[in-house]
Amino acid sequence: MLDALGVPAGHLVGHSMGAMIAQVVAIEQPDRVRSLGLLSSIPGRDPRYILHGDREELLRVPPRRTREEVVAAAADAFRPSGPQRYRRQEEWMRWAAGEAYDRGYAPEGYVRQWAALRRAPERLERLRGVTVPTLVLHGRDDDVLHWCAAVDTAEAIPGSELQIHPDMGHLVPWELWPDVVAAVARTVRRGEELSVGGQGSGAR
Repeated sequence: MLDALGVPAGHLVGHSMGAMIAQVVAIEQPDRVRSLGLLSSIPGRDPRYILHGDREELLRVPPRRTREEVVAAAADAFRPSGPQRYRRQEEWMRWAAGEAYDRGYAPEGYVRQWAALRRAPERLERLRGVTVPTLVLHGRDDDVLHWCAAVDTAEAIPGSELQIHPDMGHLVPWELWPDVVAAVARTVRRGEELSVGGQGSGAR
């Protein structure tokens, strides 16, 4: 994608599996990455990271549902746990589920994503060689991926900014979006300041 856009290097921000992909890019193609934002993710295969374990329903394709059924179930996909500091994003989740359904409904994608996650290479030790500015953010009440993964990631990448938010689950609540945007912008500025020569102008 960077080649197609004519961009020599970029600032990568990913959530969950997207952040795992960003880690691999930073490890395998360090010259293409100026900074990293790793949200609600894990750095490897340590069983401590996966809170729900090997759920059998993730190993088989779920039955097909109508659009209405998918939208109705979306708001219950991530039930909050612990104190309710943040309001539930039911309306947004219903909208997002409908958009995703209309773009291309593929229930087999659940199995494929889980298989890809389980086959992802171990990255923790290799992350120690990542030198770009990095933001690591995780929810203290994430019931999908344990927040200790964020601590391990931040300890591995020198100079990382670590944020653990109480009462935040796997998704970033609306109330935290301004803080997350500010943290990403801060990380991007650090990356630009460290860029060599005039290369910073080519980053996106």
